[in-house]
Amino acid sequence: MASQKRTQVKQQKKRGRKKKAPKNQRAVWVWLDTPQMVDEWKKSAKESNVPTSTFVKEIVEKHLASQGAITTRSALEYKLKDAVQRVRDLRNENLELNKKLERMNTLLDRYEEQIKKSQNDRFLDDEFTGIRDFRQELVDLLKEKHQIKEEKILDFLHIRPGDGKGVKAIGKQIEILLEYGLIIRYKGGYLWKG
Repeated sequence: MASQKRTQVKQQKKRGRKKKAPKNQRAVWVWLDTPQMVDEWKKSAKESNVPTSTFVKEIVEKHLASQGAITTRSALEYKLKDAVQRVRDLRNENLELNKKLERMNTLLDRYEEQIKKSQNDRFLDDEFTGIRDFRQELVDLLKEKHQIKEEKILDFLHIRPGDGKGVKAIGKQIEILLEYGLIIRYKGGYLWKG
């Protein structure tokens, strides 16, 4: 019984194998210019830990694949390996750029906060002498909306109601714009006349 199973397994193995073509049908002769070139190729193959025929075959396949002439398994593996490395490099670069962007956004937020504080302080200081810069966003908002409700102004300018100095500074700017007649009170809001 055991010998029958072994015979069946051997027959299945014989049927499943593909016969290789004879060596003379799979060989390509390469004539090099000098014996030194032969020695260099063999040395390079040995350093790569592959037989000389495999070494030469891989080089030729890479060259043909780069020319788009053929697509072999090793050429596809080479392209895949190259693509994976590029993706890895791009991910690392992307991480670095995200860190840099995050730092720059933090600095920008601090800078904008300092500018707003400086502008607010100029409008809140009654003894300030010099030119006070109105918030350009406020002027643009009033011009663009033509008429805007008073409670909407803080929302459009992204000023929290709890930001006492910010609310007072915007109120002071609106008072000055009213004094100069650039805006007027109109239906619970302001209307640009400038």
